[in-house]
Amino acid sequence: MPSRLYPFATIIAAATSIALTALPWIRLDPLGVTISWNGLGMTDSYLDDIGVVGVGWVVVAASVVAILAALIGLMPSAKVRPLLPLANAAAAVSCALAALAPIITLISPSVYYGDLFVSIGATSEIPLVPLNTPVIVSTTIAILITGVVCAFAAVAARPDPAARAASATTL
Repeated sequence: MPSRLYPFATIIAAATSIALTALPWIRLDPLGVTISWNGLGMTDSYLDDIGVVGVGWVVVAASVVAILAALIGLMPSAKVRPLLPLANAAAAVSCALAALAPIITLISPSVYYGDLFVSIGATSEIPLVPLNTPVIVSTTIAILITGVVCAFAAVAARPDPAARAASATTL
C-alpha cells in the first residue's frame, strides 16, 4: 500500500502556492496611492480595468494539476493505481515549469507590470515601486516544493520490479 503522506503533503504545498498568489505582489504605496495587485492580476480598487499581467495563474494551474494527482493517490480503487506515477510526474513537470513565472517576474518585472505604469501615467516612477519580493520568492519556493513532493510521489508509486516483470509475462 503506497504511503498517504505524499498526497496530503502535495495538497498542503499546492494550497500554499495558490494562497501565495493571492497576496499582493506590487503596491503603489510609494506613489502615495494605496492600491495593490496580487499575482493573479487582481485588485480590490476601482482600477480593476487596468493592472498587471496575472502570471500567478500559471502557478494556480500547476497547483490544481498537483492536487488532482494527489487525489488520484487517495483513491481506493486499484484501477487508477497505474495512472499514479504518470499523474505525479506530469504534476512535477508542470510545477517546475510554473516556477518560471515568478522567477521571470523577479528577473524582469516589466513582464509582470505590463502597461500598468503607462495606464496610470507614471512611467518615470517605475523605479520607486518595488515588487513584493518576499511573497514572490515564497511563491516560487512553495511551487517548487510541490513539484518535488510530486516527483517523490511518482517514484514511490512505481510498481516494484518484480510486479512489473510479472505483469509483462502475463501479456
